[in-house]
This record gives sequence, C-alpha cells and structure tokens, in this order.
Amino acid sequence: MLMRGGGMLPPRLGILAANIRPLMKAEHHTRATPPHDSLAKPKEAAKILRLHVVTLRKLAREGRVPSIRLGPRSLRFDLAAVRAALANSR
Repeated sequence: MLMRGGGMLPPRLGILAANIRPLMKAEHHTRATPPHDSLAKPKEAAKILRLHVVTLRKLAREGRVPSIRLGPRSLRFDLAAVRAALANSR
C-alpha cells in the first residue's frame, strides 16, 4: 500500500515509497516512438514513413498497404509490411 507523503509500504516489506515512485513514473510516463519493426498507430506510422496520415489511411482502405483493424476506430500498421508493400508498388 503506497502512502501519500512518502510514507512506507507495509513494514514487512521494508520498502520506501520514495524508492518506488521514480520507477513507476518512468514506466508510466515514457512514450517512445515504436521500433521500426512493430505495430504503429496511423499518425506514428505516417511520421516514420514520411507520408501524410490521410494518404496512409487511403492506401490502407484501398488495400495497397497492409493494416490491422483492432476495432471500429482502431487501426495499426506493421511498419515492415507497409515498407515492403510501398517498395513493391514503386
């Protein structure tokens, strides 16, 4: 149980909350761009691929680049597959 004001966790653990907070903040607040071989959101993928996000969505809608639909409003791109598709279409 993390206590406000830098208190201690349960005594049996002997861990100071102040020692855990930096780790929690680092994990929670860091957001790096995805590696070049992972799934990316449309905006992130467009930035990495140097395309406009509307163009990337249009190419996906037309089936010219592969995309993964996670829900009605959620789209992801496998950057390696998109790069390969773009290279083959040129």
